Amino acid sequence: MSYEQLEDWVAAECGEEHRRRAKVLWKWLYRDGHWAESADDMAGMGTFLPHLASLGISRSFLSLLASSGARFSSLRLHSVRTAADGTKKVLFELSRDADMPLSDRPRRLGVVETVLIPHRPGRGGGGEEEGEEGEEGSSSGDEAEGGAMSRSGVSGVSGVSGVSGEHGSRSSSSSSSSSSRSKGGRNTVCVSTQLGCAMGCQFCFTAKMGLQRNLTAGEIVDQVVQIRRLFADEVGPVTNVVFMGMGEPLHNLPSVLTACTTLLDPLGAHCSPARTTVSTCGLVPEMVEFSRHTDASLALSLHATTDEVRDRIMPINKKHDIKSLFSCLSDLFPNPVVPRVGRGEEEVGRREEDRAAEGEMGEVGGSGEGHTSTTTLQQSRKRHVFIEYLMLDGVNDSLEDAQRLVTLTAGIACKINLIVFNPHPGTALQPTPLPQVLAFQDVLVKGGRKAYLRHSRGDDEMAACGQLGQVPRLTEKNRAAAVV
Repeated sequence: MSYEQLEDWVAAECGEEHRRRAKVLWKWLYRDGHWAESADDMAGMGTFLPHLASLGISRSFLSLLASSGARFSSLRLHSVRTAADGTKKVLFELSRDADMPLSDRPRRLGVVETVLIPHRPGRGGGGEEEGEEGEEGSSSGDEAEGGAMSRSGVSGVSGVSGVSGEHGSRSSSSSSSSSSRSKGGRNTVCVSTQLGCAMGCQFCFTAKMGLQRNLTAGEIVDQVVQIRRLFADEVGPVTNVVFMGMGEPLHNLPSVLTACTTLLDPLGAHCSPARTTVSTCGLVPEMVEFSRHTDASLALSLHATTDEVRDRIMPINKKHDIKSLFSCLSDLFPNPVVPRVGRGEEEVGRREEDRAAEGEMGEVGGSGEGHTSTTTLQQSRKRHVFIEYLMLDGVNDSLEDAQRLVTLTAGIACKINLIVFNPHPGTALQPTPLPQVLAFQDVLVKGGRKAYLRHSRGDDEMAACGQLGQVPRLTEKNRAAAVV
């Protein structure tokens, strides 16, 4: 529920005189080190009672909460699977009867999957990778697949990007920007927003489930809270949240917006807008609505440069084609310096210096004339959109595709993530060989684009991008349908 709803609930259950204590309860639910699951938990924390009293939570208030039978967690832990690289695939059971033993529940509402991608010791935690800019970096959805890949193809944390100059440049990141993070480095939670998905993308295992139901805002937020509760001692604080798990986030927009509000609330989960990223396969009206109502970052799953190919691998393209997508992005994320695209190359003008310092992500205000258009809001509080591009062998990975991508992104403030495809049962698609991926990236870099290679993590436990979901045994008919 939202904070306002919590206030109303406290007043209804505990009396109007306790309404003001909703703020303290809100902190207790979401702030680091608390994460209460139920009123009974809070009432039973004997050693914490003096601390609770100092926060304005009295014994009588706890008793009222306990008598209400309130439970603050909407998920129940089902299982945890740990990959060889430390990535954790966490399964949560969805049920309206969370207090009831598993064997006694009248029905199960499904199992949702969440992924924790912990930092890897010795690999650093900062630098301009995953779309980061100095200390106030942002993580795209591909943090769910791991760190950036260096030019040599060795997995690491160094970004590989086209930045500026006549043909762009490659730059390796330093670890100096990790000072704003926890000592443990970057820990990313990849959350799900739906049980299954209706979009039907050919490369995604979750799509084979179909859409079973939307998750509530509480179920989305609770994934982050539960991961913090379960693994804070082991890996340290969660630094990044990406909406890149099961489902199409913008197909469940009301719940996602409410979840973002709670996650970004300084008195709530207190996640950074620059490190909270929501992905979409390209629902244009919802992209506009999303950008008007939250400061969280946006990532577009593009995965093709022609409508012919995108229609084939992403059916949503038949409704929102590439032209409409990039028209929307041009409005929402205009580049301060619009480059001039020539034949096969791009002349890049002098770029404004990146505003990388802490504190520059806040709203700057309107145009000075009371104009608060979507574009103005985007210019003031968002620096770029992430373009996600899955590299599929022989499907979308030609050098001509790369050049089209340079052209498509002209005039758009963006960073491009090239993603290694993670095969799964029932697909005929294969990942692009590394030499071709690097050649593709070279075209982007020479076109002046910031382009990053993302290395998969957790794929041995089906925890990598596009591998989440529980799908019945595939029949030969299913397998044939999966062939692109």
